[in-house]
Amino acid sequence: MNTEQQNQNTVPVSSVVTQNNFKVYTKNSIPIGALLFGPVAGCYMLAKNFEFFGDKPAAKKTWIILLVSMAIYGIYLLTPFTTQFINILPILYTVIIYSYTEKLQGKILDEHIKSGGKKYSGWKVLGVGILSILVTLIYIFVLVLFIKPLI
Repeated sequence: MNTEQQNQNTVPVSSVVTQNNFKVYTKNSIPIGALLFGPVAGCYMLAKNFEFFGDKPAAKKTWIILLVSMAIYGIYLLTPFTTQFINILPILYTVIIYSYTEKLQGKILDEHIKSGGKKYSGWKVLGVGILSILVTLIYIFVLVLFIKPLI
């Protein structure tokens, strides 16, 4: 895809911010959702915000980062030293997701909210969180049931 095609597919940020009828996940709800429900929830909310703001390449990159991190997490779960590091993981991925949110979406989220833009409720974050826990549990189940016996 050339630059001209990318420009046609990307909505200018300033025009999106003025469209207050769309909802976004806030700078606080993304890391809180990640801390309480896991990285799948945080990455989902980040990707949805990127899509809303018209940055589909960044949304795709967020999903790729999630897939790579889940693969690393899977390898980590299959190693014998898992219990020594498991308590640090939620803090680690929450800090990473918070930093990523603040750096890449912080200003535009602030502008959107200040201009009267809508935000998703805590109930929506809870729903995303519950679904992300299910996805993570299915992933762990598949790892333990099918992959671990092969190792």
